[in-house]
Amino acid sequence: MRKSRVVVVFLSLSLIALLLSSCLNLEKVKHFRYDVTFKTEEELKTGFLDVSLFQEGGKDRVKIDFALGEEQLSTTVDVDKDDMSGAVLPLVMGNPTLATVLTPLGTVQGLVMAISMGGPLQVGFKSTQKDDEGKTMEIQVPSSEARFGKEALWVESYMDGKLAFRALIEKETFFPFVVDFRDPEVLEEGQSQGYFEVKEMEWKE
Repeated sequence: MRKSRVVVVFLSLSLIALLLSSCLNLEKVKHFRYDVTFKTEEELKTGFLDVSLFQEGGKDRVKIDFALGEEQLSTTVDVDKDDMSGAVLPLVMGNPTLATVLTPLGTVQGLVMAISMGGPLQVGFKSTQKDDEGKTMEIQVPSSEARFGKEALWVESYMDGKLAFRALIEKETFFPFVVDFRDPEVLEEGQSQGYFEVKEMEWKE
């Protein structure tokens, strides 16, 4: 059954809080920009997600510029490292299109992070298991490459033999540089693919 809008928003909120408080925390990242594409039978909808993290007036701040099709958002919010969700909840709740973009990224990152808890991921890794519904999920790491000065792993996930996603994940922080997402349980109705690729990345020294 397709996830409801409430679940989508919850997952997106969790992703933003996770990114800002751990993987993409204010100590490591200054700026990143994704090119975003969603594919349906009728069209390709393109856009971007641009995020800058900085300090101003003694406060941690996040500037978000986002566009997908005709939807646009540009805002800056103050964030508290101990309570990220309090700052971003109104933002996500008021912009469901932003939530649909963040959810595939959060799904991929969350799954890879969960798998890595069993041991560090490396090229050649492969795992196959069944979920509660009897579906077979396979995860494998076929190769790696360097991008934006960091080592990254290509991670592939299959559900009952069908590609759910292929992603290039930064090895230490699990930041998703590239996500080719095909899972219909997470994509919006009518979408067959979501493609996300970081085109700009600036790390803090």
